[in-house]
Amino acid sequence: MWIPHSVKKLFSSSNQSPSLIDQINNLIYQHCCCQETITLSVRPVYHLEPNTRIYVEGVGDLIVNKISYALGHNSTMTISCTKIVDSIY
Repeated sequence: MWIPHSVKKLFSSSNQSPSLIDQINNLIYQHCCCQETITLSVRPVYHLEPNTRIYVEGVGDLIVNKISYALGHNSTMTISCTKIVDSIY
């Protein structure tokens, strides 16, 4: 989201909690953008954790939300991801 520099400098950053501008951007992202989710079934990748950013060819950047493992020989894992939107118009 584009905010004029004169307005942006009115918001301050904090090390203790997210700044107001971060909260505004988060609310805009959650309520104004169509969130795309995908589910992948792949061979187990044990170094992945939730809240990890991954890239999928043809889809783009994704955040891992949930991981499910199936135990057994030749098993797969299921990864649920949400697409990252860099800019909202």
